[in-house]
Amino acid sequence: MRPANHHLLLPAICASMLCMLLVSCNRQEARYHIGFSQCVGGAWREKVNMEMLSAQHLYNNVVDVDIKNADNISERQIAQIDSFVSAGVDILVVAPNDYKSVAPAIARARRRGIPVVLFDRKADTNNYTAYIGGDNIAAGRAMANYALSLVGESRQGRRGTIQELTGGMKSSPALDRHRGFMQVMERNRRADYRFMDTDWSSEMTYRVMQSYLKTHPAPDVVFCHSDLAALSARQAAKDLGEAGKIRFYWCPLNLEQCDQN
Repeated sequence: MRPANHHLLLPAICASMLCMLLVSCNRQEARYHIGFSQCVGGAWREKVNMEMLSAQHLYNNVVDVDIKNADNISERQIAQIDSFVSAGVDILVVAPNDYKSVAPAIARARRRGIPVVLFDRKADTNNYTAYIGGDNIAAGRAMANYALSLVGESRQGRRGTIQELTGGMKSSPALDRHRGFMQVMERNRRADYRFMDTDWSSEMTYRVMQSYLKTHPAPDVVFCHSDLAALSARQAAKDLGEAGKIRFYWCPLNLEQCDQN
């Protein structure tokens, strides 16, 4: 998943919090420690990591940025957060892998007085310092309305079919995008709607799409929660000779941009 331009804000907000720490204590020679637990890897998340590491050099090496990757394993992320807390980091940044299970670890960090920045994803707690991300419910609504407009173009008098391929439904972006999409679909009378859950991976998206197409007629429109999911779903349809019947699309959180095939 790719939240448009939000990675640009992460170094800035952490730098601002660092400035407050520097101003509050007159110890310019001291080193400040930022701990960052990423939920998973991927090209755009690696770009975020590089920007964080680059930003630490703006302060003449008075700050260390320590980045860990949970590799989609919530238990590993919880251990990373607890390790950062035990190390006494000055700021903790977390992209939660799981909406619910990671929340207690975040709460433990806040009880120790550590500022916590949630990045891209939320957790099941209000006990954090800042959140950097988009409005995924609004994104889901916008994508549902766009799906209905595509069905209107393609159905030629018949009732259309819209399919949603969600990301992993334990993460806040998938939950919120699906919630927003459903809010529009529940009021819709122009198309039949169904959704299938995936785990964000290209492999599972491919399997789910192929399995569906082997037992059902091709839908008119397929909305995917990420660009990689859309590519995989389209490839699954292409391998079965069905891609020409379906309009696949995905959208980043910048709602002015939308990719479509």
